[in-house]
Amino acid sequence: MVIFTTSTGNQNLYFIPRIYLTDGVTMTLTDDITLDDATNTSATFTREGDYIKGEVAFSNLKEDRFYTLRIKRNSDDQVLYKDKLFVTDQTLDQVNNDMYSINEGQYVEQETSTNDYIIL
Repeated sequence: MVIFTTSTGNQNLYFIPRIYLTDGVTMTLTDDITLDDATNTSATFTREGDYIKGEVAFSNLKEDRFYTLRIKRNSDDQVLYKDKLFVTDQTLDQVNNDMYSINEGQYVEQETSTNDYIIL
């Protein structure tokens, strides 16, 4: 799964495609809820070792949404890469155990001094 932010600037995407092409390639995002397509023809793709690096910018991504990502060859619409994309502005870092939380800022855990509980 690919994770993007709602930022309108360039974001990097590294992937291993079915066919290594960097010219004549289009990236399309399909919103999983509304099924609206957003196509980016100005993305730049370069080969870095066994990966393709894409520098892409989308201005209309909605936070906490899933998208279907497709990278296609323009000449015959052959799919070079397909994946799920999730958009969030939360800081994610698995090394520091910063994971995504659906309840961020909505639920505050209370500290208790004992494990006593009351049954009514």
